[in-house]
Amino acid sequence: MWNILLDPQKRNHRTVVLTTHQMEEAQQLCDRVAILDRGHILAMGSPSELIHHYCPGQVIRFTTQAHADLQECVQFASVERHALSRTRDAVTARTDALEPAMEVLMAARLQGRYSVEDLRVERMTLEDVFLHVTGRRMRD
Repeated sequence: MWNILLDPQKRNHRTVVLTTHQMEEAQQLCDRVAILDRGHILAMGSPSELIHHYCPGQVIRFTTQAHADLQECVQFASVERHALSRTRDAVTARTDALEPAMEVLMAARLQGRYSVEDLRVERMTLEDVFLHVTGRRMRD
């Protein structure tokens, strides 16, 4: 069935209404998405429009030593905003300015101020949009 939805030739100018609790599925399959919460439409648009509007930027995830100063870890140059969380040695920072953030992070690592391991950069998703507009996860 998903092959039919993904293949424009097979859809043959048909509109398909899909309901799902799987934001990843909606992001891959849908041209337009409406996020509903308790019967009210809170946001509507293409997945990329919604992500760009509600959750611009990227997420940087890495691990560092337990005693590292988290604020120093995320004092990225030219970053307009960041959200920070820490679980044990894992650091998650959201940034709108990826390149300056990575430069500062790598410079601090090279200077030996703290370690940076398991570094990943991730794009925001419809799951992030849902959490932003509703204030809760799908399972809440």
